[in-house]
Amino acid sequence: MRRKPKRRTRAGLLTRDQVWNIIRPYANQLYDWVIESWDWVQTILDQDSERRATLDEGTVYSMVYNRFVFLMKSGLSPDSKVEFHAVGRMTRAQIRSEIALRFKKLDPRLRSKNIGTHNQDIIYNQQLELDGISTKLTNITLGYVTDKANTRIKYVYFTCPKGYSHNAWNIRLNEESEGGSLQFSPQDIDGGPSAPLIAAKHGDKAVGQ
Repeated sequence: MRRKPKRRTRAGLLTRDQVWNIIRPYANQLYDWVIESWDWVQTILDQDSERRATLDEGTVYSMVYNRFVFLMKSGLSPDSKVEFHAVGRMTRAQIRSEIALRFKKLDPRLRSKNIGTHNQDIIYNQQLELDGISTKLTNITLGYVTDKANTRIKYVYFTCPKGYSHNAWNIRLNEESEGGSLQFSPQDIDGGPSAPLIAAKHGDKAVGQ
């Protein structure tokens, strides 16, 4: 159960457009790694009929997280604009000393589920400080929403937390059936799933459709 935040969310966060300009070069690849990580775990679960019954949802999400972090670190470590910071089990990608990106499972209201600890209060209220960075970064969550049965990913988002219960804004990523160019069309604050915001390089149907 979440506790009420002890802090007010700080002012001066990067806007949705500012973050998109920074993260746009990575958006397609990050999206692909999310889907690849989910599919990788599903393949493992399908290899043994008892695995799905044995492993609870939290374990499955942790496996997806671990695979995504492996792919992200392997793929982005050569990029001089990206640094990685590990605090406990959470790894963040610091991009251009402006964004701290983490990866999470999201609920239908695009919130990640965490117990309201001291450290989580700092993160959700945008007070995180990283070693070697003189200013506070804007914390961004790259998250995914599954269907009710937790059998497939429906949507992938960038969100900017503003406390435990709300996001300042979100950017939805999704594949479209045609095209290969990136598109940006921001959703309403705390808006639910609607039109996809990028056209990825694939020619498959949109995730969740």
